[in-house]
Amino acid sequence: MSARWTMPPRLRHLHGYWLFADGQEARFWRDAQQFLQPFAADTALLTSTPGSADAPQQIAQALAPGQRMVAYFGHGSLTQWGQDRLLDTASLAILPDAAAPLMLHFTCLTGLFTHPTRESLTEALLWHAGGPVVVLAPTSLTLPDDQGFLARALAATLATQPDQTIGAALVQVWQQLPPDQRMQPGVQDVLQTFLLFGDPALLPK
Repeated sequence: MSARWTMPPRLRHLHGYWLFADGQEARFWRDAQQFLQPFAADTALLTSTPGSADAPQQIAQALAPGQRMVAYFGHGSLTQWGQDRLLDTASLAILPDAAAPLMLHFTCLTGLFTHPTRESLTEALLWHAGGPVVVLAPTSLTLPDDQGFLARALAATLATQPDQTIGAALVQVWQQLPPDQRMQPGVQDVLQTFLLFGDPALLPK
């Protein structure tokens, strides 16, 4: 089965913010839509058909012009996005040399850098020639509902304060979290396991 991406012709040369949603569950599409709401323009949201086999090629095509930011919402593991291997460590060679400088992974385990024998997807992306400068990625398992506060707050901060570095934006999100929400076990898991890999001084604009 081939991947089906919602990509109107006018978006094929868009230099902006691209989001990819795992087609396995509708909630990933909804989460990605909520993330995009604060951004006024230059955004695109793509999703795949469950069981797709050529998603990496489609992602590479979407990223070919070079984007400012790419975010993924969906299932994940140590070495890949999604159950259908939408993007994995083995397919990075087909990515363009001018891929987005900032990547956000709202998923599970793609940043598990402590594995004794295997390289995580985040590590592979950072080492890839022309890959991202910064990746926000999880080192453990957390639920999408618990990740939601981070995605929504970070999107609002990036959209309204474009002159702030990604590191400062993330710190602001942590600091503004209400105490009662901060104490929720699932939210604590997200706070403790989502890490910023790369250069925190990147200006995501």
